[in-house]
Amino acid sequence: MAKRGKKKELTFVAEFRTTPTPVPTVDLDAKPTEELAAEEEHPGGNDKEPPPAAHVNDAYDAMPNEIEDAGAVFKMAFLDAERGRLHTQALLVKQEGEANIKAMHIQYQNAVNALQMQIKVADQRLREHKEYIEQKHGIALRSYTYDDETGVLKKQIQTEPEPEPAGGK
Repeated sequence: MAKRGKKKELTFVAEFRTTPTPVPTVDLDAKPTEELAAEEEHPGGNDKEPPPAAHVNDAYDAMPNEIEDAGAVFKMAFLDAERGRLHTQALLVKQEGEANIKAMHIQYQNAVNALQMQIKVADQRLREHKEYIEQKHGIALRSYTYDDETGVLKKQIQTEPEPEPAGGK
């Protein structure tokens, strides 16, 4: 959610050097030691000349080394910061969403567990009541059906033949 009435101030500090970095001086008349001679070897030979600048391609070489456009550079920095802020915000939303999903999953499990417990209690009460009816009337309830319209238990019609006596015919 965005807060209204408050603005975030961005500060941009640019440091421009007006003087070049000093280069260490080297005595060219001094005799190099073996270690220094090994370091000074160049791809073009050991003429004590620095290697030529790395050549990338003609289009790269044709581009200027510096561009002075403070407004465009500032806008690029601002847009980069905005992109970073949005990326961070997306990560936060994702993290909050995962936390909400986890909390909802726990709530779901608790609700299901509570209902399962109520089902167990209802099953136990039903079993006890069926036993009461069977004992009171001396019947086996599996042989009866319940008529919803009249509220009466009716004996089922047997469709299987009765078993034959063990002695046979």
